[in-house]
Order: sequence, then structure tokens, then C-alpha cells
Amino acid sequence: MTASFALAPLFTDGMVLQRQKPVTIWGNGPEGARVTVEIHGQSASAVVSGGRWSVLLEPLPEGGPYELTAKCRDGSDARRNADLRFADVLVGEVWLAGGQSNMVQPLLVAQGGVETAALLANRPGIRFFTVPRRPFPDARVPGWDFIGTFSVDANWLVCDPETALRFSAIGAHFAELLRLALDGVPVGIVSCNWGGTPAEAWMGERHLAGDPLLKPLLDEYRERIAGLDLEVYEREHDRYIRDMFRLIEERGDIERRVKELGLQGYRDWIADHPLIWPDQPFGPKHPERPCGLYHTMLETVAPYAIRGVLWYQGESNAHPGKAPLYRHLLVALIGAWREAWQDPDLPFLIVQLAGFAPADAPHGDAWSLVREAQSDVAREVPHVSLVVTLDCGEQRDIHPIDKRTVAERLALAARADVYGQPVRASGPAWLGPAFEGDTARLGFDPGGEPPAESDDPLAGFEICGDDRRFVPAEARFREGAVQVRSPEVGRPVAVRYAWGNWPAYSIFGRNGIPAPPFRTDRYGLQ
Repeated sequence: MTASFALAPLFTDGMVLQRQKPVTIWGNGPEGARVTVEIHGQSASAVVSGGRWSVLLEPLPEGGPYELTAKCRDGSDARRNADLRFADVLVGEVWLAGGQSNMVQPLLVAQGGVETAALLANRPGIRFFTVPRRPFPDARVPGWDFIGTFSVDANWLVCDPETALRFSAIGAHFAELLRLALDGVPVGIVSCNWGGTPAEAWMGERHLAGDPLLKPLLDEYRERIAGLDLEVYEREHDRYIRDMFRLIEERGDIERRVKELGLQGYRDWIADHPLIWPDQPFGPKHPERPCGLYHTMLETVAPYAIRGVLWYQGESNAHPGKAPLYRHLLVALIGAWREAWQDPDLPFLIVQLAGFAPADAPHGDAWSLVREAQSDVAREVPHVSLVVTLDCGEQRDIHPIDKRTVAERLALAARADVYGQPVRASGPAWLGPAFEGDTARLGFDPGGEPPAESDDPLAGFEICGDDRRFVPAEARFREGAVQVRSPEVGRPVAVRYAWGNWPAYSIFGRNGIPAPPFRTDRYGLQ
């Protein structure tokens, strides 16, 4: 069957193309036909091979609106000739917002979101694209992402009070902050994320299968579905789809309810009317399966030219059985995405998990292991930045409503580490420790953000001796460093700060950004 001429789904009217970088345009077409793409005085051509074609445009200057045209000419059959035109195309900065539900969370259910959306009128320079959440190829299925959704085809949307309200709160705030910092340059955000998904769902099958440490994730999935009765599975999946449609109908008009009750009133309503999620059968149509979303979502986006990635994920890997592997998994994911974009230096801005006390392990430390992995990766992998959000969490809600602060810190990280602007984007960085008798002394990197010192006792510190039994410690600032001790530990050998799923913390920079959690030991998971 001859493929019809089309561009990849991300190319629509109103799109934002990345400035100052080569831009790949690709799609499908009849075999052997010649495709020519033109924009702003540029022209590039390619021949369709294997039903696919791709052209590379030279870097474009910021501006617009422009028209992009794509022409297909088939010398053997003029009936297959076609012209496509895309209007209102801008050239500016494009970022991909990836991860799970805290990146999905729309302005509608974020702190000040309704008010913020109302202010985002007349922002034609900000555009949004939400990649359809498809758990399997060509899926057209209902979903629940704080509001009812359906995985229909998407278009680029101009920012206005209605489109912003349903878009990623972090993405919307980040776009506005970045646009202001870059003197009005157009900004496009591609939202490619799904609530509840582990990192391995966002990696290709080849990447997992070829990594000895990650291959067991794929093997476990294959073993789990090896004996699956597909007829029974399809019936159960059909039942799940019906239940999802019923859930969306029963929850009603969420936007109206939030506007009527206010955000806190809506949260109270949720507490009284908890969401009862339909039982979804695990199998080849489940969004959390290894490799699934990489192939059904990410591959529809890559290699669309972007400046970088905003990554907020890790909650679904913050379990005792998964957390120790997260560092390796995150490094591999970054490598896989950079390969997909053919950009070995593609910037990643990682949001470190906020504090949270899971009901099944309020005093555990699996979340700390994920935070530690995020810190390690940001320190060791080039062009990766860490955004600390320890103070943005809520003890009993995995979806904290303060998304503005997260976006502000992401924007600062982008300005400092990607655009080279002289802004203070990080909190204090730890040095040390030095152990002297019954005291541990922790210094700070003199080239980094200085801590906001006070004479008050400092919370969040623990120390241990050779017995590895950590106890709460007394800590105070002394001569630009933190001195930590406990009468229970005569000779400390290790120190931890802000360790645990829901930890205490007390160290901030003078810029108001918290220092990251840390530990000086590498003892096992508790």
C-alpha cells in the first residue's frame, strides 16, 4: 500500500521551531517521490525511501509568523503530487516537558492557576503542544490526568486563558518566565508525559535489552505476559475503557467545580469524593510497561529540534525494589534521548523530588535514594542541571500545588546553565565533611551560593558512629560552616542532611533556594 504524503504529527499550524539549531522536518510519502520543504527563504529536498522522508534545514533566526510549505512530486504518478501549507509558524525556543504526573498537573489544579491563566491573554508568542497520551500504537482511549482526557490528535495551541488552564502548570509558568528573560523570544513547550509512569517506560526496547543492569526490567515484563490469554486480556481491557468513560462522566465538569469552589474547596471535595481508579489489566496496552511510551509517544516527537528537556519524574521509581537502580536508569535514559535527538549535549534540567510521606512508608528513605541519584547524575553527567524542590512538597499529597516555584527554579537553571545569563540558580553546595572528635564540620563551596546563616538551631541533621545507627543531631552555623554533634555519638563517622521520604530541612541560600539533601555514607536502603 502506497503511503500518503504527510508530515509528522508535531508539524501543525502555529508550531514553534527551534532557533539557531538545524531543524529536521520529516514525514511519510509515496516511495520514490521527491519532497521539498520551504520556509523563510530556505529550501531543502529529499527522496522518499521506505515510505519515509526527512530534510534538514539550516538554523533559522527567531521571528515569524512564517509559512512552511511541503511539496511532494512523484514523477511516475502525478496523482500522488500534493502540497501542504502550515501557517503562523514562529521560530524561537522549544523545550520538552517530560516525566510523570507532577509535570502533567495542569494550571487548573495548581496554586494560583486559575488566576494565572486569566492573566495569560494576548500571549501569541507562547505556544503549547501536548503529545497524545497513547499507551499503544494509534490508541484512541480515555484517560484521567487530573481531568478527563482522550488521546485524539493534537495541534499547537496559542497561549490564552483557556489553553493555559489545561496545560502543564510547570510548562506554562516556565514558558512565560523564559519569554520574559529572553526579551520576548517566542517559546514553545512540547508536553510529553504521563502520570504514574516509571522511567523505564520512556526508554526504547533496544536500550533496556542491551544493558545488563536494565535488561531484567524487560525480562520480567516479558515473563509476566508470556502466558497471557490475549482474548481474556482484550475483554478486560475493553471493560477498563468502559469504566474510564464512566469515571470521567461521574466526576463531572472539573473546571467548573474548581472555579466554583476554589482550589482548596476542590481539594476538600476530592477528600470527600476520592477518585476510585478502575482496575487496569497489565499487559501490552498498559502505559507503565517497559519501553511502551518511548515508542508510542517519544518517537513521535524526536528529533523535533528543541533546546532542552525539563524532566520531573522518579516518584514511580521511589520504591525499595527500584530506587537503588534509578541512578543507572536515569543516566541511560538521558543517553537514549540524546541519541534520539542526535544531540550528545542536549540539556536536561532535572527536578529533584520534593518531600512526601507515602502512606506505606512514611519514615522510609526510597525517595531519598532517588533524590541522591538525581544529584549524582546532575553532578557527573555533562549538561545536566539539578533543580532542588525539597521545600515545595506536601506531606500527604504526592501532587503538591506549588508549581510556580518549581518553574521559577527551572527557568533560573535554564538561564544560567543553557543561556549563560549571570543569575544565581542554585542553593548552597556542600563540601566536606571534616570529623574532629565528637563534631562533624560541613563547609560550603566558596564558588557557589552562600548560605543564609543564622544563630538558630538547624533542623534535618543526623550522625552516626561505627555502629551505623543514625540519631538526630544538634547543628549550628559556626564561622561559615555547619557544626554537627550529638551526645549519643562520641566519634561520628557519617552525616546525613534532609534524609528520608519526608525530611526536615533548614539550609537555604541567600537567594532563597534550598541546599540539596546529602549523606556522606553509602549504607544500604533501610
